[in-house]
Amino acid sequence: SCLPCLVYLIVRLHGMVLQEMPGRWRLSKRQQLFVVCVLIFIEVVNMPLFALHATNSRKAEKIAQSEDLAWMAERGGVLLIFGDFGQPEQVIHVLVSLGVTLAVHTPVMVGLSLHSISTIRERRKTVMSSRTLRMLNQMLEISYSQLKVTILNRVVPLLAFLI
Repeated sequence: SCLPCLVYLIVRLHGMVLQEMPGRWRLSKRQQLFVVCVLIFIEVVNMPLFALHATNSRKAEKIAQSEDLAWMAERGGVLLIFGDFGQPEQVIHVLVSLGVTLAVHTPVMVGLSLHSISTIRERRKTVMSSRTLRMLNQMLEISYSQLKVTILNRVVPLLAFLI
C-alpha cells in the first residue's frame, strides 16, 4: 500500500517546514520516526485481522440462494459472503479495526498538513527573495496535494464508515 509512504511524507514535510522554528508542534527526527512507526503499525495490524476475520458466513450457502444473490451464484466463481444483510458475523471486527485506524490517522495527518500550510503561508509574508518565495510556493502546493490525498483516502472513508 502507498498509504504508509503518504504518512511518512506528511510527517517529514511538516518537520521540514518547522525545522528552524521554535514551538511545541516541532518534532525532532526521532519523534517523527516514532509517529510514523506508530501510524504504520496501526495500519499493519489490520492485515492479519482481515485475514483472520474476513471469512465466509456460516450461513453463506443459504444466503447465496436468496433472490438477491442467486443470480450471482449462478454466474459461477467464488462468492464471499460475510453475513446476512445488516448482520455481519466475523467481519465486524475488521470494520471496527478499520474505523479505529481511520479515527486515529485522520486527525494526525490532517492536523499536520493544515499546520504545514498555515506555517508556509505565514512565512511567505516575510520572504524577500524570489527564489525562496518560489520554493515556499512549491512546498505549499505539495502540502495542498497531500491534504487532498489525505481527505480522499482518510476523511471520505471515515465519513462513509460513520454513516
